[in-house]
Amino acid sequence: MNVSCCQSVRDACCSALEIQPMKIPNSVIYVVGDVLGSWYYSHSKLNTLFGGCGFPGDPPDGNCVDKCQEWMRRANQTSGIIPLDLLGDVLVEFMNFDRDADQKWLHGRDQVIKVLTKNNLAIDFNGVISSTTSRDTLSPLPSMKPVQPQPASQFVQPPMSEITVFLSYSHDSDFHRERVLDLSERLRADGIATILDRYVEKGSPPEGWPSWMMNGLNAATHIVCVCTETYRRRFLGQEVLGKGKGVDWEGALVTQALYDARSRTNRFIPVLFIPADEPHIPEPLRPQTHYVLDSEASYQAFYDALLDQAGVTPGAVGTLKHKPRPASL
Repeated sequence: MNVSCCQSVRDACCSALEIQPMKIPNSVIYVVGDVLGSWYYSHSKLNTLFGGCGFPGDPPDGNCVDKCQEWMRRANQTSGIIPLDLLGDVLVEFMNFDRDADQKWLHGRDQVIKVLTKNNLAIDFNGVISSTTSRDTLSPLPSMKPVQPQPASQFVQPPMSEITVFLSYSHDSDFHRERVLDLSERLRADGIATILDRYVEKGSPPEGWPSWMMNGLNAATHIVCVCTETYRRRFLGQEVLGKGKGVDWEGALVTQALYDARSRTNRFIPVLFIPADEPHIPEPLRPQTHYVLDSEASYQAFYDALLDQAGVTPGAVGTLKHKPRPASL
């Protein structure tokens, strides 16, 4: 079936059911318009970009930021299109920018991730925007993008476990990856469910890594950040572009979650394999208690923290022992 035919069927179904695809949230319009308008800062580039991605109508009037925002509003008001599909198409080039680290781009990228996160959305490296709460809520009918139907993320989580740990780490070396896997397997043997990228079947999640990360972070009761020099660099977005995108995105999401909680949370736990890595704990995580997993005793302390059973139970408060005041002479 060709695209025009698929579009006709979709239009007919939407009309009959009186339902519309999810619109681009206003906060997303505001932030994405500001980011893209400021980044490209070229009317001809924006006209080509938005027009080529299928945004309807002639180029809007106004400055570059106004132009981007108005085109997204127009998409929301136009029947027969899926606004979030168009938004993903227009963002994919920017989100996968591949040159030497650029602080303006890093800031803009983080702003896009944060506003999508606040609206329970995530974008993958192919520009597919999906819901992080339910993969079926973006639109009542399938997207027109040439993407195969995809199953939910496959987390290996024993149903009897009340605690689930998401392991965030950098692929420094094969040795380091094996240490993280060993930690995950030890936790699982001790009754704690773990979410680890190496458990994903076929080496890649069908929904894309960004959605997998978002779903994993949302599903976990605790996020364990395995800190190394490479991890810190990628967490803070200081890595050469094209490397360590996973930690890069996780760092933005974790930082936002810490900000939302006003840093009053024990959900994020930094761990180290060697004491020498202590300076490499990312700054947003430094207020949290960290654990050096170089002995059985230190692992037990870490395990107790996950189970909220650290410390000792205080004794009962007894009765105050008052005594009469001495009489004056």
